[in-house]
Amino acid sequence: MDTSKRSKDWGDEMLYFNTPDVFLTGQGVIPANPAESTVDPSALKQKDVRQLMQAVCDEKTSQPARRAAARALVEKRAATRDFKELARGLHEANMVYTYRDTVEALVKVGRDAVPIVLERLNDPACSNVGKKYAIWALVRIGVADPGVIQTLQTLSSDTNCVGVAKYAQDTLRHFKGKNP
Repeated sequence: MDTSKRSKDWGDEMLYFNTPDVFLTGQGVIPANPAESTVDPSALKQKDVRQLMQAVCDEKTSQPARRAAARALVEKRAATRDFKELARGLHEANMVYTYRDTVEALVKVGRDAVPIVLERLNDPACSNVGKKYAIWALVRIGVADPGVIQTLQTLSSDTNCVGVAKYAQDTLRHFKGKNP
């Protein structure tokens, strides 16, 4: 994929925005953070949330510039310490662009972000994809308190979406393995 242009295939775009470059080492997987854009970050910091979202969704903007705008958008949301606003990146219409950075920002928040992620998981309006994304945020945050376990147990028996149920079951096994 030519990273300077918008892809005609949504899947390519999703991979570009959400698959981190990594190094596989004897110590595990280590993310690589290559310079992705020549966009001036100070210019992005001057923009408000609406302007950043417009830059992210603009088909005429290059992929690296859109990626930089997505990162700036999430940083701006995180700076407000309004975790509900930050968590929008897990479920908004353009989450393909904001998801990766949103999860990383929620991981930095840590335990304080768990209630808002659980609220998302318990929202009947949350899509199945949104539920999987929220579960992944919980895995990355790494807190397996009783509220997390109860929510995952409820989701693991959801017969309406086998995919979410399986993901919740796998996550419960993961947490159990970390805290035997």
